[in-house]
Amino acid sequence: MKPSSAFTAILTGVLITGFGTLALGAGDSSGERRARIETMERQAQEFAGAARNMKGAHQQELLRKRARLESLIERLQAGGRVDPDEVDALLGK
Repeated sequence: MKPSSAFTAILTGVLITGFGTLALGAGDSSGERRARIETMERQAQEFAGAARNMKGAHQQELLRKRARLESLIERLQAGGRVDPDEVDALLGK
């Protein structure tokens, strides 16, 4: 598989997971918040793993997405909110 095809396949898989639903609102319990954070952490790891198999611009794009996702995770862990549109924008929805 060409790197560009692999990159597209990886991002398509991410989008199919319905990641936009992971954004948190004010009514979420701490258990729901923790579960969402864990899901986002797994996705960040998948970005990192996929980046190891890429080179050039595709690798850099995955690493940027992973770093941005980790920033959103940190915000959630600090008790902040994440706008669903922000997650969607990160994942190209």
